[in-house]
Amino acid sequence: MSNKYNTKLFEISKDSKKLNWKDLHKQFVKGTAFENIGSEDHNIKEEKYYLYYDQKPIGYFCLGRDKETMQNIGILFMAIDKKMRGCGIGKQIIDFSKDYVKNKGEKRLYLVTMEKLKNLINYYESLGFKYKNSYYHLWLKDGTQLPFSSKRTYNLQKDNIKNYFKFNRYFCDI
Repeated sequence: MSNKYNTKLFEISKDSKKLNWKDLHKQFVKGTAFENIGSEDHNIKEEKYYLYYDQKPIGYFCLGRDKETMQNIGILFMAIDKKMRGCGIGKQIIDFSKDYVKNKGEKRLYLVTMEKLKNLINYYESLGFKYKNSYYHLWLKDGTQLPFSSKRTYNLQKDNIKNYFKFNRYFCDI
């Protein structure tokens, strides 16, 4: 890992320091659009990274392949402590991810964000990301998460659905 990502502000590490992923999710998404949808463990061919400031967790993100196509590496989830937002951490995560993609011999990084997060979308576009497509995720009351696209349909009762959101996928050539 290059030292350029270990700044005075924070450290990126694969070491969870025995932190529980789901507990971190609850901590960092409280008060956001993701608060009421539960957490995915992100355990299928994905790499988890933890962010620390002064030895304390300030966020996390994971990198992995698109689950439907298994092509392209992307930032599948990113959460940063509210107190640390606006400090350039997101930009450094994106730079780290671009280097990760290059080191894997790939030429494209993707990320996913909720369609309603317009400020975040504008920020990603300012960094060179371009809109690719949209899809929905459904969360059932039993905690099951179902990606929903034009390729898949589910026979669901409306009262079984806890929540759903529209997501946009963006790509950036490296």
